[in-house]
Amino acid sequence: MDFKQTIAFVNLANTLDYQYAAKKSGITFDELVHTIKALEEELNIKLIRPEGGVVELTEIGAFYR
Repeated sequence: MDFKQTIAFVNLANTLDYQYAAKKSGITFDELVHTIKALEEELNIKLIRPEGGVVELTEIGAFYR
């Protein structure tokens, strides 16, 4: 886990909005999606549950928020 991944996750967890979180993180939407997926793969857990365009934190994602 690197600093970029941590910042991306915290911004997404706090905003629950991919576009806004990407802007706050200083990266593109696609980079944010890739960064979050890489973090989830590295940790072997799901942090985010996208539900029909709405971002929700999983139980463990909310714990680490």
